Amino acid sequence: DLADYLRTVMHVPAVTVIPNGIPVGDFHPGEPSATTLRLFSVCRLVPRKNIHVLMDAVQRLAAEGEDIRLTVAGTG
Repeated sequence: DLADYLRTVMHVPAVTVIPNGIPVGDFHPGEPSATTLRLFSVCRLVPRKNIHVLMDAVQRLAAEGEDIRLTVAGTG
């Protein structure tokens, strides 16, 4: 797993694994219902999260003609 890889290959001495807050195995992707790509970001809205990088990328894709929507939620 990723934690083992970080410890053994990348030699990261302190790795803390924080489990997901929801049982992700219970969710399975369905068939696409629309052609619009919808992205969601839920995080603290602080500079170190670099949400502006995501926003710039979505803006560039939209300018290239991609049908894409971004929803950002969080506080900071």
